[in-house]
Order: sequence, then structure tokens, then C-alpha cells
Amino acid sequence: MKNVNCAIIEDEPLGAKSLESLLNNNHPGFIVTAFAKTLADTRKVLSDKNISLFFADIELLDGNIFEVLKEVELDKGQYIVFTTAYEEFGAKAFNYPALHYLMKPINPDELAKAINRFKEVAFNEINKTGKSETQNSIAEFGKNKLVLPTQNGNSFIDISNIVRIQSSNKYTVVFTTDRKQHIVAKPLARFEEV
Repeated sequence: MKNVNCAIIEDEPLGAKSLESLLNNNHPGFIVTAFAKTLADTRKVLSDKNISLFFADIELLDGNIFEVLKEVELDKGQYIVFTTAYEEFGAKAFNYPALHYLMKPINPDELAKAINRFKEVAFNEINKTGKSETQNSIAEFGKNKLVLPTQNGNSFIDISNIVRIQSSNKYTVVFTTDRKQHIVAKPLARFEEV
């Protein structure tokens, strides 16, 4: 596998260095070639056609990355992995070409899943329309999903499979049609907007 140029869009220097270190130590060949801390920097980095994989925080010092993504269209072969401490952005993130969604602090196992998903998608055979089948399925994957942060990473629950969401002190319990209960360490109010 040839080297994959990556960019880290992150306004917290410690977070950016931590992610770069995880990539360097665990994923040889994934080389960080650019950093961005502001929306202006983000526009420049996203326009760099030599970068294949962007690790993008959603909330930056001067605004929300979705402001930039409304204006910029990624080329074929460019993908975003969103990184954030706010799970409520999960559903919105999949309105963009999101390959994966990582909660901070970044779990090395979850990062490995994102890298593996990139490998599956980026090296998949391209069909006649110029988009891989996997890329099309990623666009569909996030629609109508609720992202639930759990101890083992994120769970993506189809909204149509949710029976009810109930408050339980400082926790929220999400009941699904498969009779499972998903306990989230967030108050019910955090789910209202989503």
C-alpha cells in the first residue's frame, strides 16, 4: 500500500498531536501532511487534492466545520473522519461524506476501525459512475441514525427502530424494537435537538 496523506483539522494542539501520534505509532503509511485550526485554514486544507483522508473536529475556535463543508466539495478519493467531543453532531455529520465518526478522547480501536473503513472504500474498484459501491453505501449509512456513545465506542441506531427515549436521573435509556436498552451517560435534554 502506498502512503496515504492525511490532514488533521483540530483547534486543540494537544488533541492534534495525540491523533498524529496514534497514526504514527499504529498506522504506518498514514502520514499527516497538513494541520488546520481555523475555518480559513480548513478551506485551504480541504482544497489540497493530495490529501486523501481528513480527520476533522466539528467545533473549531472560529465556527463550525459544517459552514465550510457547505461550500467545498471533496474530490473522488477524499474522505472525512469526524472527531468531536459532542455526540449530538453525529447525525448531522453523516449529511456530508463522512467515512466514520470518532468521539474524543479517541479510542485506538475506534481509530483502527476508521482506518480499515478507509482502506475498504479507497481501494475498492470504481464502477462506471466514478463512485465505488462502498462510497455510495457510506452516504446512505448515516441517514436517519442516532449516534449513542457507549463504553465500547459509538452505536448507530436506526431512528425507525427506537421505541422511546426515557430519562433516568443523569442518564438516558434508549429502548429499541429488538427489546434492547441502550444506557447513555447523558441527560435526556441532550437528545432533544437531535
